[in-house]
Amino acid sequence: MKRLLIAPVLTVLVMVPSTASAHYLSHLDGNDTRKKLDIRKVSLRFHRDTHRIVLTVRTYGRFQLKRDGYIYGDLDAHGDQHRDYNFKIWNDPGGAREICDFSPRHPGNRLVRRPPIDFHVGRRIARCSIKAGNVRRTGHMRWRVRTTRFDRFVIDRAPDGGAWYEH
Repeated sequence: MKRLLIAPVLTVLVMVPSTASAHYLSHLDGNDTRKKLDIRKVSLRFHRDTHRIVLTVRTYGRFQLKRDGYIYGDLDAHGDQHRDYNFKIWNDPGGAREICDFSPRHPGNRLVRRPPIDFHVGRRIARCSIKAGNVRRTGHMRWRVRTTRFDRFVIDRAPDGGAWYEH
């Protein structure tokens, strides 16, 4: 009799999403370009305890932003198919350092950059954290990531084709 009760309980536990899954959104991307900024995995994490939003991009190859290009993350906070906010992780050739810019994109408004809380660029990873209060949203956020060769040519997109991840 005990065995009959355990199986349905385990099945229900597996089917119910954990509360942590609502805060951590991660997607794999195929090995589909020969460039070093070929996206392997993208993640968007909401930290309610520290009030942060963290975008993480992992690549298949080792990269250096000063040599290989830029990483962009777009956020659609209103569900209207337009980017409302933009992450840009790049190397400033004048200052010879890596930068993460976060800025809102609203038609008719001037560009206002908001500094990130923290960012890190490694050999195969780039991560940028911002204050969650800097993002005004009307519901679930949609997002996408692309890597470019210095603003000119798209190297890779996640998801492929320029669509959005919806959560």
